[in-house]
Amino acid sequence: MVLPFGPIIKAAIRIGLVAGPILIKSFRTAYDQAAMGSATRMATEKLNVNRVAPMTKEEAIRILGVEEEIDNEEFDYDLTIQNFERMFKNNAPENGGSFYLQSKIYRAKECLEEELSKEGRIDNERVSKWRKITDSVISRQTTQEPEQEPKSI
Repeated sequence: MVLPFGPIIKAAIRIGLVAGPILIKSFRTAYDQAAMGSATRMATEKLNVNRVAPMTKEEAIRILGVEEEIDNEEFDYDLTIQNFERMFKNNAPENGGSFYLQSKIYRAKECLEEELSKEGRIDNERVSKWRKITDSVISRQTTQEPEQEPKSI
């Protein structure tokens, strides 16, 4: 007994020829969308990993080394500026320090100024004076040319 597979095979081939390109195109589109979503998700995750929470007041106090002074009623911010200048200069890359440490010190000073200003412990006039001092310290560090050795005659 011979089964009539010939017409079934012909029908399957016709369906494959018609539906095949459609299926291939839809699978390719789905793959492209998944790949794009994966790339976007990976980029977003990378951005989230690099995002750092803002510095807290406590962290800024520890970095600048003013733990005891900050609790006094008569807080002397000039001491904080002196600590900042000393630490900023000591951590300059030219002195064996790193830009990262300098950045942390600078951000600590900014954070502390902002928090103390919000609390009313320092006035805006003094903050602007200290910012000018800070800017001059930074400009001296960044524009400072390396010392040249004297020429021998």
